[in-house]
Amino acid sequence: LNPDKPVQVGTYSEYARDKRRFMVYVHAKMMIVDDEFVVVGSANINERSMAGDRDTEIAMAAYEEGHVYTEQPSGSVHHFRMSLWGEHLGTCYPFFLNPENAESAQAVRKHALRNWDEYTGDDVVEMLGHLLPYPCVVA
Repeated sequence: LNPDKPVQVGTYSEYARDKRRFMVYVHAKMMIVDDEFVVVGSANINERSMAGDRDTEIAMAAYEEGHVYTEQPSGSVHHFRMSLWGEHLGTCYPFFLNPENAESAQAVRKHALRNWDEYTGDDVVEMLGHLLPYPCVVA
C-alpha cells in the first residue's frame, strides 16, 4: 500500500491501512534437530515435489557436530534457533533453552492466542512478535 495514494472506502486496502495488519503466508519448511542440524527448503512431501520432474525445489542444510551435549548449548545452529524464537515471539523466554517439554508448547500456544486476539481486535496495538496460532479459524 502506498500511503500517499488514496484508497477506496470499504475495501480491503482501506482496512489493511487502517489496522496495519497484513496476512503473510510463508511457503517454506524448516527443521532444526538437537541444535546441530538445520534444513530449510521449499519441497512438500508429495509426489509433485519429490518426483523431481515437475516442480522446482530448493533446500539448504547445515550440520554442526558437537554443540548440543555441552553444559551450555552453543554454535551457529543453536543461535539460529534462538534467534527464530525471539523473532517470532518478540521476546525471550527461559524455555527457549529447553523447548522439548509440554510447558513450552503451552506457553507458545498461549502467546500465539494472545497475538490472535490482538490481531483480530478493533484496536491497533503493537503485538509482541508475530506468531499466530495455526490452524486459525476465519469466519
